[in-house]
Amino acid sequence: MFQNSAPNLVTQLETINDKSIQNQAINLKKNIESFLNIVKFKPHEQYYALSKILFDKNYILLSLALIFESLRLYVADSFESINKEFYDIFAYNEKYNNYDICNFFIELLNSEYKKLKLVYKDSSDFNFDQKERLKKSIQSDKKTYPLTQNEFIKIQNSFKNKDEFADLNKKIKEKRNTLAHIDSKGANFQSIKNSISALILEYERLTSIND
Repeated sequence: MFQNSAPNLVTQLETINDKSIQNQAINLKKNIESFLNIVKFKPHEQYYALSKILFDKNYILLSLALIFESLRLYVADSFESINKEFYDIFAYNEKYNNYDICNFFIELLNSEYKKLKLVYKDSSDFNFDQKERLKKSIQSDKKTYPLTQNEFIKIQNSFKNKDEFADLNKKIKEKRNTLAHIDSKGANFQSIKNSISALILEYERLTSIND
């Protein structure tokens, strides 16, 4: 709906000649055009762009929450390009929502096999190949997918810089939780903002999002 109505609103804003509100109209027009550009991006790019806008306006907790979600989406999207067949197991299984998918692939980065929540270790299923196990998983009421330890290691190691991504995810999550519970240990606003800026810069470096 916004994409349909926004161009007409931009046109109307351009016709405003009243000097008392002209500056506000120009700023609103720029913001609308920015959002129109953002909706063309991939999901993780949308979250990143919105995070930057909110950061510049000093909504730092909201900015941090969005960069956290952006990182999770980036990791999931990356696994899709690395191993699409495995990714599709989740993406096209109605038992898994986007939250489940992101959680699973974030877990894959730096988890031990035995700690994976969406995997069960039913050895009888490992007599079947992956495609057969997929069929059994879809037919089952269990919200899990049978994955052997060797398959887990192979998929995990296919992700470049997995340890750095896992570490950044942990740091952003801890910072977000600290700020959400007003537990900044006496730090002033600028020092908190600087620490979040450093996390965003690390995100940009790892994802090469501005290249």
